[in-house]
Amino acid sequence: MAGQGERRAIEIPLRAGCVYERSPVPQEGRRNFIDADRHTTSLGAGVVLNRPLEELPGSLRIDLHGQLSVLPDVAVENDNPADFVGDYRADGTMLNLGRR
Repeated sequence: MAGQGERRAIEIPLRAGCVYERSPVPQEGRRNFIDADRHTTSLGAGVVLNRPLEELPGSLRIDLHGQLSVLPDVAVENDNPADFVGDYRADGTMLNLGRR
């Protein structure tokens, strides 16, 4: 076990999270902003090698992350018959992957 001021040879930090975001755009009146609420889940992991070689007294760090956002189906019924946009539906999925 690492003592006070010592670092372990290998550290593996893990991260996770989730969030629900309501759409900031109201769908009312004559507006036609296409937006939806969002459900997002994220995961991340890393590896930290402390003093991997005698010539490298610092740390070597590699991190990976992923995030998935899902926008549920939204149906907008336009109450203005003169509006050329009319009724519409919107949904979507966003995937974000990365490293550092």
